Amino acid sequence: MVLVAMNAIYALATYPAGVLSDSRNRLSILAAGLVLLICADAPLAQADGLGPIAAGVALWGVHMARRRLLRASARRAAKPRLVL
Repeated sequence: MVLVAMNAIYALATYPAGVLSDSRNRLSILAAGLVLLICADAPLAQADGLGPIAAGVALWGVHMARRRLLRASARRAAKPRLVL
């Protein structure tokens, strides 16, 4: 159930994160993803109920969306350009 919830948050956060990443550089995307990962792991590590687990899973899904955009951006930058 946790992975289903994380995947739903991930799917919902990918488009807004993509729009935001169009105006940011890769270093800021990487830093934001790292901060989100730390913020997601803290409630998961100390969870004593459903609330902290839900918050950690939601932040984990947003982190995954940011990480996906960073990988896509790196792939796009590494792609060779066709010169005609």
